[in-house]
Amino acid sequence: MAIALGARAIEFDVRFTKDGYAVVIHDATVNRTTDGRGWVKNMTLCEIKALDAGSWKGSKFTGEQVPTLREALRNIKERAIVDIDFKGGPASAGESLLNILDEEGFRGGPLVTIFARSHHVKRLEPLAPHYALRPHFQSAAKTRRLTEKLGIKIMGLRRRSFSPTRAASITSHGLVLFTNIMGWADGPRGIEDSINAGARFIQTDNLDRLVPYLRARGLLETRILNADFSYRPSPEYARPQYESETDLTDTNVEQNTKPRAISSRHIETPAETIDSR
Repeated sequence: MAIALGARAIEFDVRFTKDGYAVVIHDATVNRTTDGRGWVKNMTLCEIKALDAGSWKGSKFTGEQVPTLREALRNIKERAIVDIDFKGGPASAGESLLNILDEEGFRGGPLVTIFARSHHVKRLEPLAPHYALRPHFQSAAKTRRLTEKLGIKIMGLRRRSFSPTRAASITSHGLVLFTNIMGWADGPRGIEDSINAGARFIQTDNLDRLVPYLRARGLLETRILNADFSYRPSPEYARPQYESETDLTDTNVEQNTKPRAISSRHIETPAETIDSR
């Protein structure tokens, strides 16, 4: 749905199960979005797969399962940019995510960005040479250190900490600006601030508001990006057949696929297969 509405990037909230699988689920527990109870990190993939993750959204979704990251990636490949919101995981999570992305054919392919919170950057370092770690802005000095150490190419700026000066600090280091306007500023003011700051990505929960706004101003980007941030030819956005991950010898799991919007050039939306909070 998000792609049809104009999104060109989809966010996957990723956590790890007790037995090391990466799953797409927003919350730390399964309580809100399934018929079960418990912490994702304390449950096996088989236990999570046995849950009904669709009924809370409506009767037509009854029986939907929490997807693994591999399943979500296969479903979206070549159709949109992938934005992974890493919610937490074991010390080996960076290596696990690297292996999954490589094995699913994303290295050198469509752009993959990984939201790296400050306390997760070290854990996610194995991804840095090949995929786009996306830390949030903290200071000009930290931006410089991260750019020099990890070669980051993109940096996020939350609405609550947004200022033209901070945005300029990001772009002055040669980084792509990613703005998150979700919340009280998810409207014309947040959009205009992002555009004026030179944002290339805008994250929103309101595609139906953002897409027409950008389209009317000739700013809506319809292409997706390569790993090096160059443009790819626009594909046919035919929905591929959904592939289930039946081999449980792997290391990953998911449930909360959300779309968001990529900004003045692109739009990303939380990948709304199940939880589009």
